[in-house]
Amino acid sequence: MLFIFDLINLIIMKIKLLTYFFITFLAFTSSVYAQNPVPNPGFENWTNGSPDNWFTGNIPGFGEPVTQTTPPRSGALAAKGEVLSFDGQPLVPILIATDLTGTGFNVTQRYGNLSFYYKFLPNSTESLVASAVFYNNATAVGAATLEITTTTSTFTKADLEFIYFMNTVPNKCIITFAINDSSSVFTLGSYFVIDDVELSGTVGINQSKNPTIQLKNISPNPVNNLTTINFSLLKAETVGIELFDVTGKRLLNIVSEEMAGENRKEIDLSFIPNGFYYLKMITDSGSLAIPVAVQH
Repeated sequence: MLFIFDLINLIIMKIKLLTYFFITFLAFTSSVYAQNPVPNPGFENWTNGSPDNWFTGNIPGFGEPVTQTTPPRSGALAAKGEVLSFDGQPLVPILIATDLTGTGFNVTQRYGNLSFYYKFLPNSTESLVASAVFYNNATAVGAATLEITTTTSTFTKADLEFIYFMNTVPNKCIITFAINDSSSVFTLGSYFVIDDVELSGTVGINQSKNPTIQLKNISPNPVNNLTTINFSLLKAETVGIELFDVTGKRLLNIVSEEMAGENRKEIDLSFIPNGFYYLKMITDSGSLAIPVAVQH
């Protein structure tokens, strides 16, 4: 008789343990998914023709290059960006996770990766540019960029690894998707579809992926008029610094000269309109794109 009660108690204990581990597992997985701070990451919520918490540049009733679309990768909707015609000129889609003030969304840690799923069907030489910038107040502390040129009609996962150039925990992030063409000749009908945008992982200080450039910092960023880039070179070589807009159009050739060791370059952007741009540092060993925001 005691054996039966002991057996029942053992079974009850095992059930309690299994229940505990199941609840713990659910709590753990829920906390993992809750860590993604990207607002409206699956583009499920839309207001007045634009996804909530994303800036599109849509002009309701006139030109709306960013629209909701199906089928999505998951959920009910995804975001589609297509090159349209507006007043005889191509209207290029742009999708930015931020508000109208350009301050971005809140983060509380240094994430290691940005991932998303995409389709991309260009009609000519366009590419899909994805970028994310972490800020601590007004200073950029880390960034990741990717240029996609391969056509795909099925959802494909992209992963970007962040480069941190300041030993600081960010409190804001801005994520951007846009169609780019280096010749600034955009073809009507070229489009991308984005879904399931996620920040994940944690990371320490990373150095530039250009093997010869070590970016120390760029400050201030956002830029009012002047900003300064501090960087070092592992060997003497010619360094070019150029400014591009988010569509890939080169706006300014800032410098091209032989450099070595520690360097400090002040850049005047006082005549550049408010918006998001890229400073591209180019050497024989590779290039490094630094996202910047201009706010006069």
